[in-house]
Amino acid sequence: MNVTKPPRCQIWLEKARDDLGYAQGNLTMRFYSQVCFLTQQSAEKALKAYLIYKGISPSNLRIHVLPRLLEQCLSFDSSFGLLRETCQILNRYYIPTRYPPDAGPLGEFNEKEAEEALKFSKEVIEFIESKIIKK
Repeated sequence: MNVTKPPRCQIWLEKARDDLGYAQGNLTMRFYSQVCFLTQQSAEKALKAYLIYKGISPSNLRIHVLPRLLEQCLSFDSSFGLLRETCQILNRYYIPTRYPPDAGPLGEFNEKEAEEALKFSKEVIEFIESKIIKK
């Protein structure tokens, strides 16, 4: 039996969806900082999925700053400009959710921010799916 592996970009996109699903579960448990972090991670993986789809090696994608990844995507497709504000907002959640000295007091992130982050991350994934997945 010959099993074909999915393209690497699809694997990255699947991981992005997994992070989004995990974030949604954390929302119900009121782990708002984790939701915000996971949504940033989800968007990061989705952007990287697109860049891998365009032929960039994952080893050249050791970037965690969403606006920088977005700029690389823009070099292939100007419509990624629609995601500028979304990526800037999600990018705010990377450092403060991971490193306590920079995060401020526990509970800094609230339900409204977590819900917004989920919405934005889903938007990034769906946008990229429309570019990668042929319908």
